[in-house]
Amino acid sequence: MNNSGLKPERQNLLSYLNLINNAQFVIPVFQRNYVWQADRQVKKFIDDYDRVLRRASDAHFIGIIMFLVIPRSTSLLEYSIVDGQQRTITIFLLLQALKEIASDNGNEEFAKLISDRYLTNPNIESPEEKLKLKPLVTDDEVYKKIILGKTQELSETDKKTNVFKNYAYIKKRLNELYGNYPIETMLDALDRFNFVVIPLGLDDDAQEIFETINSTGAELSNSDLIRNFILMNIDSAQQENLYTNYWRPMEKKFESSGKIESFFRMFLASKNKVLDNEEDIYNVFRDWFNNEKIENGRTIQNILEEIRRYADYYYDIYVSSTTILPSPIRESLLEFKKSTIEPTAPLIIEIYNLYETHDSETNERLVSADDFARIIDLFNSYNIRRNLCNLRTGVLTRIIPPMLRDILEECGGDYKNIYNVCVRYLVDNNKGKASMMPDDAYMRIVLRDENVYALKTYLKLAFEKIESYIWENEKPAKLNTAKLDFSNLSIEHLMPQTITPEWYNALRITEDEYEYQLNRLGNLTLATSSDNSKMSNNPFEYKKQVLSASSHIKLNEEILDKESWTLDDVNNRTSRLIERICCIYPYATVGANAELKKFVIDYKYDQCHIRAYLYADMTVEIQGDSYFVRDDYSLPEIQELIDNDLIISRDNGYVFKESYTFESLEKTHEILTNNEIDCWESWVDQNDLPLNYSVKSQVLKANIGIKRS
Repeated sequence: MNNSGLKPERQNLLSYLNLINNAQFVIPVFQRNYVWQADRQVKKFIDDYDRVLRRASDAHFIGIIMFLVIPRSTSLLEYSIVDGQQRTITIFLLLQALKEIASDNGNEEFAKLISDRYLTNPNIESPEEKLKLKPLVTDDEVYKKIILGKTQELSETDKKTNVFKNYAYIKKRLNELYGNYPIETMLDALDRFNFVVIPLGLDDDAQEIFETINSTGAELSNSDLIRNFILMNIDSAQQENLYTNYWRPMEKKFESSGKIESFFRMFLASKNKVLDNEEDIYNVFRDWFNNEKIENGRTIQNILEEIRRYADYYYDIYVSSTTILPSPIRESLLEFKKSTIEPTAPLIIEIYNLYETHDSETNERLVSADDFARIIDLFNSYNIRRNLCNLRTGVLTRIIPPMLRDILEECGGDYKNIYNVCVRYLVDNNKGKASMMPDDAYMRIVLRDENVYALKTYLKLAFEKIESYIWENEKPAKLNTAKLDFSNLSIEHLMPQTITPEWYNALRITEDEYEYQLNRLGNLTLATSSDNSKMSNNPFEYKKQVLSASSHIKLNEEILDKESWTLDDVNNRTSRLIERICCIYPYATVGANAELKKFVIDYKYDQCHIRAYLYADMTVEIQGDSYFVRDDYSLPEIQELIDNDLIISRDNGYVFKESYTFESLEKTHEILTNNEIDCWESWVDQNDLPLNYSVKSQVLKANIGIKRS
């Protein structure tokens, strides 16, 4: 249907409503709630109506009503309201109040006239389509009961809605006016309310018009704009289905946290592998959505299903204080939540998605629970180590989206080695950069002299985790079954923050030296809030007595064994705690012996048939029984293979008795073949495609940053 002939017109209210038959005004689900208040906007509306009643010659302009005309069936048009929602609902509530006043006063014929001309489509039988106004989903049932005269069925909750409260206020005011004016006069006054009707056709860009209209009012959030963009230009039945089943459940999850804006930013970063500025999110989403819909042929429902699924992932990791995930992911995630690093979201929610996705043939998860847990632990260690070394974790904002792209490209759909790939890109590739993960040596240097009290949020997390284990030979031997209420514990100084003569005499150090020693790791411990207050600036002997009352705190056991507290004690305890922190938040590296991504490759030429694995570190592992033929076998490398009984002669060539590794594909090609063509062209993958076209770029990219032996 082409609605290009539709034009804006100024209309009288009742005349217009009487003219439109077999049409239904619909308040789309993407619109804001009915927010007019009885004592403010509705009062002014009725005051204006009162003035028009008193002055029979007056007219009153109430603004514009803009709607998108959508053919719903051969018998019904849908007028989806783009602007004028609040006044439209109020007008229909006023008409219903007039109808009820007529009925209450025995004028049933007039009440039926109001109903048939203005409130309903009398020729339509369907209850859903009969009403001339269908309000928001959240107000729908309350409005229906009011229009159908079933207010006695409204619950106490229903009576708290703006729809009912405003209706009750309107009816009260109209009853007061009814004593002064006949009901016919009261109805006629409404026809002196006029407005500009702006119908939009399907060829009009309703979303752009909506954005322009709302740009002058209360600013719409990115999520508001995204919701409207998705749901506009589709019929109300489909809108309701998509809103009820996909959008509203997601919106409700984020209502108390206000995190829905952050979610969309991180979701788009996981899809586009770029973290865009907040002000650009709506435009970025629109481009992504259109590409998914037009280029990839996806339905709106399919796209919304994906958005809601990722919203669940984001909520589970970054918003909820609990998790539904099983062990071992649960333990890792609960630890991660204590110091959640939101810039990791694009990567972590994508890993979550891979964990939830099953291989179509084997039905195995694409990412195992163990690997998912290890990846969460990796980023948690990265976060804690950097924060304890007073390094910013904001660098993740910049590096995570492209890191996700590289990780997925290297995995190429096979995620069995994804943990090592994550380590390579997060740790190995960032060595020596501002985004590095501090290794143990760095931690020892920095934490030995660092003012860690200034970093007590992360220090407390480290102390809590140390306390969660029973330690033997400075290794966590098993979990500590004596659970502590960590919420009641805080960081306490052993040498007090305010020095006293007793401490000066005991330590015999200068004020500057005291300030340096005060906030070092070894001088800090955990204590209950009440013990913290008791210890205050008291001598060590007294502090020890206080701490002994809570001797179940393992971190304090060695302190209780001391007769005095000295600088040597601070030094020794600092060193021990550093080692424990390095142990519970381990440094990760792929290293030379880690499992590397490998590709099956072949060389088939003349009589040769060589089968091999090409690894991400560029090494080539020739498989046993591989056969090669050369014109010349005098190369030293071939003689060495013969001498070591690694190859034996067969026919005119040699065969490998067992697997053997060469340092590169180039070297392999040079030794085993006569072919002068480039090795990346001569060797093929398992699909018989030259490596130059299939795996070369993946191998070279994976090779970057791999630590060689």
